[in-house]
Amino acid sequence: MNPKCNGSAPAAIDSFQGGSYAVQGSTPEGAKYEGSVLISGDAASGFRVVWTIGSETYEGTGILSGTTLTVDWGQAEPVVYKISNGGATLTGKWGKRGRGREKLTLQ
Repeated sequence: MNPKCNGSAPAAIDSFQGGSYAVQGSTPEGAKYEGSVLISGDAASGFRVVWTIGSETYEGTGILSGTTLTVDWGQAEPVVYKISNGGATLTGKWGKRGRGREKLTLQ
């Protein structure tokens, strides 16, 4: 048996508390943007996510499963982030066929 492939899901980042992040991203059409994201809450009760991009604000609610944070922000497709570096970096995909991209960096 391969010890790296035990068939179990990735361990949850129990200590993930969110925080203030800088965001750099691109829309599914390729337009670049940047701004800030505030993630608050916890794994037990869920997360509140607020993006500020220019003069626009977007809000959503997130659920943590393993190292994946899935955020419903009121659109057809959620934002799906992979958490790495102990929560210091989140890399996300969103929009039609996951063509929108985001990288959140803890501030």
